[in-house]
Amino acid sequence: MGLASWAPVVPYVKQRLGIDDGVLGLLMLLIGGGALFIMPFSTILLNKFGTRKIIFLSGITLALILPMLLIANSIITMGITLFFLVCVWEE
Repeated sequence: MGLASWAPVVPYVKQRLGIDDGVLGLLMLLIGGGALFIMPFSTILLNKFGTRKIIFLSGITLALILPMLLIANSIITMGITLFFLVCVWEE
């Protein structure tokens, strides 16, 4: 649901930030970077806190991060938001 919510916003973000396809590609690369970063920690967090708590916290965090995709006003803010979007989504 999280990444499906991001897909229709891509053209809006590209236009609002005034970026070209190359910069947009680098921003998309942060999605993969966030996934690679969080994967080693997923098992540790799930074993320590349990599936129910992680899913609940991830859902709340995802609900807080998704609006940031629309209000991020710089490339750096958008990159950080995309990185954390996928970190939460991977959980």
